[in-house]
This record gives sequence, structure tokens and C-alpha cells, in this order.
Amino acid sequence: MKTVHSRCRLTFRRVVRGAGGLLAGLVLACLLFEGLLRLTELPPAWKVLPVAQANLYAPDPLVGYRLRPGAHGLWITENRAPVTINAEGLRNPPLNGPAGVGRQVYALGDSMVEALQVTDGETFVRLSEQALQRRGQADRVLNFGLSGATPPVQLWRFLSLTRQAVLSPRPGDVVIFSISYSDFLAPEMAGTGEFVGYDRNADGQIGPNRPFLASRGYQMRSGPVGEAIYQVMDLSRLALVLNQRKNVGLLAELPKAASKPAATAIPDACQANPRQALATAAGHVRQAATPLSLPEQRLQAWLDDVRKQVVSHGLKVVVVVRGLSGGCLSPDEAVQEASPWRSASAALRDLFATRDIQMADLDQWLLSRGITRAQESSLHGFGAALGYGHLNPDGHRVWADLYEELVVNTSPAACGSCGG
Repeated sequence: MKTVHSRCRLTFRRVVRGAGGLLAGLVLACLLFEGLLRLTELPPAWKVLPVAQANLYAPDPLVGYRLRPGAHGLWITENRAPVTINAEGLRNPPLNGPAGVGRQVYALGDSMVEALQVTDGETFVRLSEQALQRRGQADRVLNFGLSGATPPVQLWRFLSLTRQAVLSPRPGDVVIFSISYSDFLAPEMAGTGEFVGYDRNADGQIGPNRPFLASRGYQMRSGPVGEAIYQVMDLSRLALVLNQRKNVGLLAELPKAASKPAATAIPDACQANPRQALATAAGHVRQAATPLSLPEQRLQAWLDDVRKQVVSHGLKVVVVVRGLSGGCLSPDEAVQEASPWRSASAALRDLFATRDIQMADLDQWLLSRGITRAQESSLHGFGAALGYGHLNPDGHRVWADLYEELVVNTSPAACGSCGG
């Protein structure tokens, strides 16, 4: 009997030692991998070696998601750049208190404005601020860009963040939305399981819609478990890598079977219908035509909130609209009054004017500066992908000129020079 017990104890000890050795090996491997990842972040190694991409986002009860205050690291998607989010949750240097004698300029937008692909000093937000300072204007330009931000997300991000004293707007400050024309009537205007939108509520009225609040993913991320996970990712590069693999898939880099392209597919950018639909919708909303379609009601509700929550407080509002030219129209069509481009641009401008909102047609502004379609393409992308994607440093310099002009010309009488 004693022999059996002795053998059991011996076996148990061996199992414990084996498990302990395995655990110690895993811990050592994790520490080595963590150290290696941190070494690859040292300059200039981070520009070429594999690194862990920063996790910059967190849940927000008004918007759905936001940039996490204090988050920092390397962004390696499309291009590589160090990114730091300040204490207010913006991609700006530390603000060190409210603005001084100058105005605050709130640059709202999606990933084009967020601009994670370049350093902070290369963004058009920073460049336009420097240009205004050279003019002797003490204006401070704030980067409110957020990847994937629809018109409702841009508005409610502004309303959420400006509750902070350091970001509190004053009469005369400037709010600039940057919106792709296709976003105005997109289904995402209704909101999704990830972000805010406008949709019909229980009493039948169109208002802010936040379906994400009921999702399990949002509740987990906004609770103690989510907060603990964010803390771990701030401390560990290995945790960042594991989180990224979870998001993109463990074997994401393996080649996939090529899908058969549609032989008769026509790029949306070359179709007139989306622009005609937008021109028609803008006309309906401006004329208060009834009944409005549901997408038109969402556009109307968003505009009404911009006027009520922003314009009525004495702020100057400009909406920069991208993509109205269609991407494949020749410059000659810019002078044709009946072109889908001109029709949609005029209809939007007239609609925004009813809410005391100025509009800048980005494509028209570029054309007025002699920037052709081919030249405009060169403002996007990096390296082998030049011509596609987000703004590169050249593109940011061009957009900085536009934003400088918009800020200088924020009086209604000067609107015509702002991209008309």
C-alpha cells in the first residue's frame, strides 16, 4: 500500500514539475517576445521591422467609439507613423488650457482628417494652423477626425468632446465638417451596432439613434472587463499583437482564392444616379416637400441638429463635401450647368444655406487651383499604392491650403471663394 502511495506522490510531483516547467517556458517566451517587439520600436527599426500596431479606440456612450485619451504607439496600416492621442482624446499636441485670443477651429471628419498615416506635424490640421499663425492669426486648429465617422458621428463627437472646458466653443469659432457626398443618404445615417445615427424612435419622430448601447460587445468594452483589457494593451505589445490577430484572423496573410470579377460592373464613381438622387433629396428637404423619404428625413434631422446645437450658438459652420465630381468626369463638365456634379453641388449649397451653413465643394476647389484629376490622385497613397488611399504629405499640404482659406473666409459674404 505504501508503495502505491509513494508512486502516486512521485507521479504527482513529476506532473507538477512538468506543468511548472511548461508554464515557466511560456512566461519566458512571452517575455522574450515582448522584449523583441519593444526593440523593433526603436528608431529607425520601426520603419521596416514588424511592430505591434497601437490600439487607439474605446467606447463612447454618445458616439459609439472614440480615440482613447493618452493612447499612443505606431500606426502601420497603409503607412507607418507614430501616433499620440492627447488628454482630451484628440490627435493634437497637449492643449495646455483653453484657447487664447484666437478662435478655435474644429476640424471634424473621418479617417482623412484623423490622418493616422502621417506624423502629427505632417497633417493638414497642423499645417493649416501654422499657416494661420504666419498670417498673424492666433487660431488653434483641433483635429476631431475619427476613422469611419459618418455625419451623425462627426456631429455627436463634437458635442461630446466640447463638454470639456478646455474644448468649450465660443461665438465666432469655426466648425468644419469633412463628408463624402455618398454619406448623406447612406444606410449608416440610421446608426448601427457600432455608432450613432438618426432613425425613427418610439414616438414616430426622427432623432438620434444609438443601437450600439444594447450590444453585448459595447457593454463588455465599456465595463470593468473592457477597461482591464485596454490597460493590458497599453502595457503589453504582445497583447496588442494578440488583439490584432483576433480582429483580422490568425491566418489573414495566407493567399485566398481570387473572386471572379463582374465583367459588366460599372464603378459607382462613374454613375450619375447617386448624384442625381442627392440633388433630388436636397431639393425635397430644402422645399420641405412632403412626404420625405426616410433617408431624406434623416438628412433633415441631422441638419436641424447642426443648426440647433452648433449654428445657433454663434459658431461658423462649413461643410466640405468630397467626391461630387464623380471621379471620372472631365474638367470641361465643371462648367456645364446640367451636369450631375453641378446639379448636386448647387442643390446641397442651397439646402445648407437654409440652416446658415456654408459649403465647400472640394473637387471644385481643386479644379479652381489647376489640380487635375491625375494630379489629385497623386495626393493619395504611399509607395507602390500611390494614387489610392489616404492623403500623403503632398495631399496634406494641399488640404492645408483649403482649410486656411476656409478659416480666413468664414463670413457669409466670402463663401464664394471657399470652394464654389
